[in-house]
Amino acid sequence: MAKKMDNTRTRAISNFKIKLGALLRIIFGKVLVFEKTFVFEKSLSKFSFKMGNEAKVDVRLAQSSDVLKLVNKFKKFRGGKAEERLKAGHLCFIAEKNGDIVHYKWVSFNKTYVNELERRIRIGSDSAYIYDAYTVPECRGTGISPKVSARIFDYLFQNGIKKIYYLISYNNFPSIRDAEKTGLRNMGEVTLTRLFKSRIYRYKGKTHKDYITLKEMFSI
Repeated sequence: MAKKMDNTRTRAISNFKIKLGALLRIIFGKVLVFEKTFVFEKSLSKFSFKMGNEAKVDVRLAQSSDVLKLVNKFKKFRGGKAEERLKAGHLCFIAEKNGDIVHYKWVSFNKTYVNELERRIRIGSDSAYIYDAYTVPECRGTGISPKVSARIFDYLFQNGIKKIYYLISYNNFPSIRDAEKTGLRNMGEVTLTRLFKSRIYRYKGKTHKDYITLKEMFSI
């Protein structure tokens, strides 16, 4: 019972910080921006992952016929964003509950613009970048995100991808926990400070090799 209360409190604090950060970005976004993002990575191989029985959802790779579902369910995909991503070769994995989409994650294999850092991420030809993950509020904390991640890892490994990368805001505690549960390693952080049009990037790696990798990934 105490553990459940602690988890509820942690989620509440995390949601408050995310909303506060969004509000500050709206107020100061045109003048001052400060974004710290953790970069997680994982080398893919054959592995077993206990997804848990609590995640009672169907996970699959979205098809073009699912675009209408995404558009009707999530406002952000109105205006052709989902179609644009699929046309660019990105993949979308969805989790459904009783035929309703309750979670999605996107995957790209090329240079992809990262809104939070205002810069593109560059990865190797044998790597993938997982981004824009979302779970509907009523289904959070039920193990859906790790289950979808496991399905993505298996799919990518079967298709020759050797490494995946995942970017998470430093104060997004639920996503950080999910990343750790699925065996991702925090390789460091990238910080953007922008004052008007002036941008300063700082890189901090867990090792010197991680530092070099981060600089190469965001040098464009």
